[in-house]
Amino acid sequence: MLDRADGRRRLIAKLSIPPGNRADYWMLRHGPMLWFRPWRLVAGLMLGCAVGVKWSALSFVAVFGILTVLWDLSARRTAGIRHWVVSGLWRDGILAFFQIIRWCWPPT
Repeated sequence: MLDRADGRRRLIAKLSIPPGNRADYWMLRHGPMLWFRPWRLVAGLMLGCAVGVKWSALSFVAVFGILTVLWDLSARRTAGIRHWVVSGLWRDGILAFFQIIRWCWPPT
């Protein structure tokens, strides 16, 4: 939940337009990328610990991964980004997948 609130706050901050300036066409069309998400990193570490204890926690990893992508899509739609599905999946979805899987996958 902390990642959801932080992601929405950062998305709105990057979309905010100073008074007297015009909105950037590209920014309203696809939206900004929210590169590093520290709460998502912490969630990946905790899910990795859960998988290390019991392999059945992999289902939680899958559900959490889908949930975070859906939250990002919802945030982009609420912010008024025109192509929120495509930009959410390509700009944030792939990065979210690798952030969760990289820190969740048990070392060999």
